[in-house]
Amino acid sequence: MEPKNEPLEPTVEQAPERRGAPDGNLEDEREESGLSQPESSAQKLPPPGPQP
Repeated sequence: MEPKNEPLEPTVEQAPERRGAPDGNLEDEREESGLSQPESSAQKLPPPGPQP
C-alpha cells in the first residue's frame, strides 16, 4: 500500500499539470482547426464528423 501511495502522489501532482497542457493545446487546436478546417477540410475532403 505504501509503495502504491508514493507513485500515486507524483501522478496526482502531474495530473493537473498534464490537464493544463492538453486543455491549452485543445483550445488552440480547436480555434485553429475551426478556422482552417472549413477551408482546408472542405476543399480537401469532407469533415470526419458526418463521415461514418
